[in-house]
Amino acid sequence: KKFRVYVLRDFLFRNFSHFQPSPSSSSLTSSCTADITVLDVAGGRGDLSWILHNIDGINSIIADPRIPNHRRLLKSVHFLLNHPEEAKIRSVDGLPTHHPLA
Repeated sequence: KKFRVYVLRDFLFRNFSHFQPSPSSSSLTSSCTADITVLDVAGGRGDLSWILHNIDGINSIIADPRIPNHRRLLKSVHFLLNHPEEAKIRSVDGLPTHHPLA
């Protein structure tokens, strides 16, 4: 449940050609090759829209009556940016320490 927003993001990239990141992109700095906008219906805290916009460069609009709260997400992003050695460790897929944004 903790990483479900990343699972949905991966699903979008795997199954929709519009969501293909540019070949030179990497986590925390990627950009999408298509100029698209995503409507995030029932977006909750808005984490998916935040990630699509700020990490992947995809325009995203949240349709949810709740006010977005990215506190936990921003804390993770700041930690990974400020601790590159830890980000490198957490970027290894399949390990218990893996973090999708690393």
